[in-house]
Amino acid sequence: MDTRRGRDLIEHLKGNSMPELSRSLQPRHITMISIGGMIGAGLFVSSSAAIAATGPAIVLSYLITGTRVLLVMRMLGEMARQLFWSVVSLAVAVGAFLIVDTWREARAVARTAPAAPGADGS
Repeated sequence: MDTRRGRDLIEHLKGNSMPELSRSLQPRHITMISIGGMIGAGLFVSSSAAIAATGPAIVLSYLITGTRVLLVMRMLGEMARQLFWSVVSLAVAVGAFLIVDTWREARAVARTAPAAPGADGS
């Protein structure tokens, strides 16, 4: 019984019933993947050269530099968030001004418009 299931599986795999993978990568995707691979390999090689030249102290240097980069990125994120809320509050203030200004002008036009005949009860 087991050999029959094995033969059925082999026959099933030999057929064209397996779906083909999608070929959706464009040349720009391949280029970016290769650039990332080159940068990663370059960092790996340069790290090993730095470790060989300076010894284990380079690990401390990398930790300090990584911490500084992390802090700078957090600061940039906070500034971007603050800028966003500044823009939002400015947009709300301008919108409120435009609504109030339009309302005032509409009242001014309504006051200066001539009265319709018979509107005063005569």
